[in-house]
Amino acid sequence: AIDGQAPLVSHALGAGNNKLAGQYVQLCTILYVAIQLLFVLLWSTFTYDIILLMGFNSTVAQMAQEYGRLAVWCDVIGGISEAYSDFFEVAGRELFVAFVGNVEALVEFAALAIAILIFNGSL
Repeated sequence: AIDGQAPLVSHALGAGNNKLAGQYVQLCTILYVAIQLLFVLLWSTFTYDIILLMGFNSTVAQMAQEYGRLAVWCDVIGGISEAYSDFFEVAGRELFVAFVGNVEALVEFAALAIAILIFNGSL
């Protein structure tokens, strides 16, 4: 959903319809998060079993499970950041895109730290 957003936003902005461009960003972000929630559930639930089915031992499966729980949330945060970065880049706000990228990195770092504490994970 996020990759298809840039052409839609470009056309809306080119036509002078800023409201439609914003609606495209919102719609793409909502769809992306809704779809990613399915992957959050799948990665959090089935990673351990899949790794065991691949023939790895339980220690590796446990490490993969912990990593999967963290990595999937990083994907969600990165996708949301990408949606707004694409919007601002198309709108000619490259400096703001750099700022949003830094904020995304800080939020991702904080989310990782919180997830490590919640899931008792380790890196």
